[in-house]
This record gives sequence, C-alpha cells and structure tokens, in this order.
Amino acid sequence: MITPGWRIILVLMSGAFYAGAGAALALGRFRRQTAGELDFSVLGAGVVFFFASVLVIPAAGFLAVPAFGLVVSWMGYMVSAQRLALFRLETGPPEPSPRTARGVPPPAR
Repeated sequence: MITPGWRIILVLMSGAFYAGAGAALALGRFRRQTAGELDFSVLGAGVVFFFASVLVIPAAGFLAVPAFGLVVSWMGYMVSAQRLALFRLETGPPEPSPRTARGVPPPAR
C-alpha cells in the first residue's frame, strides 16, 4: 500500500529524473552542434525518462507522465540549453533598436 508520504517521495524523485532527462537531451544537442559527433546522451535520457515514468505511474497514474513528466522534462531542457548558450530566453520589454538608440525618431505610423 502506498501512503501519501511515499507518493510525495516518488513524485519528487521522478521530477528530478525528468529534469535530468531534459538536461541530457540539451547536452546531447550541444555536443552535436559543437563537436559534430553523436553522443549517447539521448539514449541515456530515454533510459532516465523511462525510469522516471516507472516511479510516477504508481504515485499518480498513467496520465501523470504527460501531465507532469513532459512539463518537467521540457523545463529541464530549456534551463540546461540556455545555460549551454544554445539559445537565449528573455522576459521584459525588448531592447531598443539601434535607430532609437542613436536619437533618430521612429517612423510615423
């Protein structure tokens, strides 16, 4: 019998594994772009993703894999890929264009 405490522990552990799978995918993409060589990070990410889904299914059911696992994996990928400088995510207003920075007024609408 799974108690609520065990369910919380299983979901937290699977969250860590899902985030690790996303980070492994980002690392594999980074190494593919920089060195041009195939890395086994993608295979490792698949194994870790499977292990995480084995942990989360008894805790929350089959629908927890797409509802929880894919979201956490995606966030792990996004954070790791940004740290590896594959792309940049920004929030807030856009940076001013060079035209407005030089003191030239924007064109009239």
